[in-house]
Amino acid sequence: MEKDQRFYELLVALGLALLSCFLLYTAFTTRATASPGMMSAMDFPKAVLFGILALSLYLAVRNLLFWKNAAAGITERVRTDPRVWATAGLIIAYALAWRYISFSLATLAYVFVQAKLLDRALRWRRCLLVSLAATAVVLLVFRVIFKVSLSENLLAMLGVVH
Repeated sequence: MEKDQRFYELLVALGLALLSCFLLYTAFTTRATASPGMMSAMDFPKAVLFGILALSLYLAVRNLLFWKNAAAGITERVRTDPRVWATAGLIIAYALAWRYISFSLATLAYVFVQAKLLDRALRWRRCLLVSLAATAVVLLVFRVIFKVSLSENLLAMLGVVH
């Protein structure tokens, strides 16, 4: 990445960190009520904002280290792994698939393909077991613990879920 791109990435990372701090302040000071046994309305946004804050601070530190190394004459040239672009495409396809094949089947397919993409040497049976386990854990956490209604259109039509 060139120096001017690094500079703008640093600015954006710092801007996102500041925005996340402001939004976290707002989320913590807003009075939100929840039914017993349910998540508060601000719990999920708080978790997402903490994630954004952590990633933006990581990028800011990485860019500051780049500038420090560049001042010392150390340069880096990193090529993006093609699996990064494939993963980005898979995430988009995964989100679009929820509406048509349900959250569960989309998650199962996504984790299976992602596991195969990351390690082509994995056998398909192992990928299937990993994807079944991951899907079960996600469903347990979101449907049972957080009581989130997930898109299960296809499964509802088949009578598997209500």
